[in-house]
Amino acid sequence: MEIEKNDYKILNYLEHNPNSNLEQIEKSLKNVKSIKDRIKSLHELNLIVTNFGETSMFGHKLTTNDNFAISNPGKIKLQDYKIEKKWNAIKTFIFSFILPVIVAIITSLITNLIN
Repeated sequence: MEIEKNDYKILNYLEHNPNSNLEQIEKSLKNVKSIKDRIKSLHELNLIVTNFGETSMFGHKLTTNDNFAISNPGKIKLQDYKIEKKWNAIKTFIFSFILPVIVAIITSLITNLIN
């Protein structure tokens, strides 16, 4: 299953802010819709993990699982995405700027040789 751009935003946030809870993620990524569903989907894909913590209530220790972190497969997926994004930017620059300049130079040289 391919993940979307907003899913990569969540992975990137968790890479820089491990052990973040849902509220922190929602506050930081306000423009991302359905964060809870996206986190559930990313967890099912094993791209993020839930970290368990303990809290005390009425003298009893309770386990909490509302902190999330990026998993190793998630780190790999995010790194691949960043490399692909960077490579696409380089290709766009080459094909939209460098290549036309080279073609113009070659055309100019050929035109000057013919005349």
